[in-house]
Amino acid sequence: MTTSWSDRLQNYADLPANMDGLMMKKYRREPYHRVFVNRSLAMEKIKCFGFDMDYTLAVTGPKIS
Repeated sequence: MTTSWSDRLQNYADLPANMDGLMMKKYRREPYHRVFVNRSLAMEKIKCFGFDMDYTLAVTGPKIS
């Protein structure tokens, strides 16, 4: 059985086993508080990030120093 992408976003099995219910609720995010991407994103490879507050896409050059 496959799980939907929205189910995977809320997969508590990925959280540490010693978390209690209250702590687990802290990590649950409503859709309007989540970050969505249209492809896999390797977070460990991100060197910097920013916010584009007018909800448009930002165009960047090939290399960010």
